[in-house]
Amino acid sequence: MLSIEVSLKMVKAFDASVDYIIGEGQLSNYDKDVLKRIEYIEHLPEEDKAHFFYVIDNLIKAVKLKSIAL
Repeated sequence: MLSIEVSLKMVKAFDASVDYIIGEGQLSNYDKDVLKRIEYIEHLPEEDKAHFFYVIDNLIKAVKLKSIAL
């Protein structure tokens, strides 16, 4: 069992949330690199976010269509 003090040090060192460090919570199953990318996008201006999501949505559609064709 981690103390609160150790948990906070780990949170700061790994730049992650407490629930991620202890393996609990909704985001604990996500890859840390994916979460960093999401955080980066979150801080972009709305217009830039819209461009990112447009590209991501189209890539997802392409993957889904590819899996249907197989």
